[in-house]
Amino acid sequence: MTRPKRAGWRPSPDIRRDPTQSKWIEEETIPPLKKAWGKYRKKVLALIIKAGERTNIIGSTPGISLTEIMRNLPILGESFIDDGTEITAPVVVSNLNAKTLYRELVGEEHLHPLARFGIKSYEPSISAAMVCLGVDYEPPLDAHHTMITAPYEEMNDYWWNRLDKGLLPKEQFGLVCWATKSDHSLAPEGCHAINVIFMAPSSLPGSDWDKEKERFLEDSIAYLARKAVPGLSDHVKVAELITPFDYERRLLHPGGAIYGLQEDLVAQTVFRPRSKSKSIGGLYLAGASTHPGGGVPLVIGSGIIASDLVSKYE
Repeated sequence: MTRPKRAGWRPSPDIRRDPTQSKWIEEETIPPLKKAWGKYRKKVLALIIKAGERTNIIGSTPGISLTEIMRNLPILGESFIDDGTEITAPVVVSNLNAKTLYRELVGEEHLHPLARFGIKSYEPSISAAMVCLGVDYEPPLDAHHTMITAPYEEMNDYWWNRLDKGLLPKEQFGLVCWATKSDHSLAPEGCHAINVIFMAPSSLPGSDWDKEKERFLEDSIAYLARKAVPGLSDHVKVAELITPFDYERRLLHPGGAIYGLQEDLVAQTVFRPRSKSKSIGGLYLAGASTHPGGGVPLVIGSGIIASDLVSKYE
């Protein structure tokens, strides 16, 4: 006998904003996704998972209550199943990391053996640290994006010899995003917003990111002032560091994986977990860990793909 499709979720009563989430994410990423859903938004119940902050949760299994699912994730359970109420829906769209979704929320026991093997085979993508700065001057940068490079040999040394050992690069390299270059409304008049993605392993030998956070942030500002943004140190008014620990705790990205899952050839585009789940009826995936991949443009694309599939099959 075929069990009916069923999905369940329970929103938090107090969705709290994370102060380190940039206004750019709110204004540049969320609206296109909402537009992509268009007329389907009343039919599709979608939430994003964040651990421990009473923000939002996704889960979908046929014939299994949300309460049963959440027994596998007790840290989140009390955040939204406080009165035992269960809300069901025929369709759920999840942008949680696909590996976490299937292994911890859905549960491996509800997957086909091949799907279980497949989801286990994926590795997390690289991790990184993001430095978020508010400054009271116009930074001497030329464009919205600026690459900071290190000598070719040192970058190769980091990828092949240091990353897996939990070591930082000898000299940092990464991407500077000057968001207010493109949109002045993202900061008060006369001020600007900058965020920088720096290379950072998921764990540090003999220490952890919580202990090293303040030192890493100070070193990063000094390095940026010396390497790419002259005068920066004297103009920082707001500074926040998002570490791999933060990505894992807030977004349930294993190891702080910024692209969700590995980005090599065997895990790109159509080789990532499907946008329409074959294992769970009514479950659709969006985000970095599904097709077509990680990075803001591709993640937005994944939402459009999911909305098209919902329109077609639901």
